[in-house]
Amino acid sequence: MNSKIRKVDKFRSTGKNILSRQSDCPNSVKEFISDLSDEHLHKSPFTQKPNSANEQAQSQENLGRIHIQIRQDIADTLLKLVFKRKSDPYIKGRKATQRAIIEEALESYFKSVGVYKKNDD
Repeated sequence: MNSKIRKVDKFRSTGKNILSRQSDCPNSVKEFISDLSDEHLHKSPFTQKPNSANEQAQSQENLGRIHIQIRQDIADTLLKLVFKRKSDPYIKGRKATQRAIIEEALESYFKSVGVYKKNDD
């Protein structure tokens, strides 16, 4: 029973410590944005260095985004094919991605039904 009381007291003290530091936090989004500095941005664990090769590829292609749900057996087959391609030493980079496989499959299907013309802008 004594250890349970210690855990509760520790929890309370941790909560009080968190709440007491609240005065250091901004009171509004506007205040938060005005307080941003390079120091805060560089310390963010979510900040990533831009991949210049990836940015160039995206800027050269006209990309669109779709969200779909597909049957699980098709999703499993897609992932197996991605793994197979990534394991193949002769297939590198963008050819071994889900996107590449889906684009190839859709291009093939659209060509077979006669509705696809690749844009060469």
